[in-house]
Amino acid sequence: MDKELASKALDQILGRQLSGTTRLIDTLKHEKAVLTSDPEAVERLAEEKRQLVSQLEELHHESNSLLQQTGYAGDSDGMQAFLAWCDDSEQTLHKHWQHLLENIESCRRLNQINGMVVEKSTQTLRHALAILSGQTVTDISYDASGARISDNDGRALAKA
Repeated sequence: MDKELASKALDQILGRQLSGTTRLIDTLKHEKAVLTSDPEAVERLAEEKRQLVSQLEELHHESNSLLQQTGYAGDSDGMQAFLAWCDDSEQTLHKHWQHLLENIESCRRLNQINGMVVEKSTQTLRHALAILSGQTVTDISYDASGARISDNDGRALAKA
């Protein structure tokens, strides 16, 4: 594969990856907004995230395949070498690659934030359940895996 053809192929892949990661960022932001208020929306967004991640994985395989077809390793070092070989004088591909890495980092950060929101909501729910079952907050602890350990059987304030 010649340099120009390889450059065009990577440009198309990067464009689709940028579009996908931008949509994933938007989805993660929407998810954060509804995490504690709309369980049905969270379910729909989870499916949307799954589909977006699947598409991004396919595009990652495409870019790795392109790198390997042109004699480069399918990793970050291989991508840097590939870009040095075929990018234009304006470094268009390199800029797209950097933007993609920034988007990926944003996705990671937003997903981590959403995970913390879910964890906080879970803790709040556990606290409320502990009170209803007659335990105090100090009676509850967690093991290394996050499973609840209770030192007190307590009496429930209410029974279902």
